[in-house]
Amino acid sequence: MKKDPEKKIEDFLFENPYILGRYFSNIIPERQEKNGRCRTDLTFRKNGVLTIVEIKRGVINKKDIRQLQEYIKLFSENDTVSENHFLVGKRPGNADILKNVANLNEIRFLFLGIDIPLRYLYDSLKRKYIPFDENIADQKRYWQNYYFHV
Repeated sequence: MKKDPEKKIEDFLFENPYILGRYFSNIIPERQEKNGRCRTDLTFRKNGVLTIVEIKRGVINKKDIRQLQEYIKLFSENDTVSENHFLVGKRPGNADILKNVANLNEIRFLFLGIDIPLRYLYDSLKRKYIPFDENIADQKRYWQNYYFHV
């Protein structure tokens, strides 16, 4: 059975949270955390503060933004939540859609193929994935060419 592309991205980011940025480097994520009727893709707790990361394999739209805002609202009832949460997905052609939704100061966007590369090499010395670079891909220390289909 073929794995859902969104689930594949979630699995990869769960195993390699540093891909999301330095803030996530030393935090162990939780996945599929439930609160009432919502279930997040990934959550991170740092010093007791919760950060939500929602993953979309397609182009980010207003519905996705509202969904994450709802998650933030629900989790803030029982948790201390971060000032910033993250929505991962493809960049919309019209970026104004992102600016025109209320409270965007609490949501940060990480675009697939821009902020989060779609192709990686595994660096056996650093023991982590790095963005694919064809100039070094044939060196022995790099292996497991990994990429997302989105």
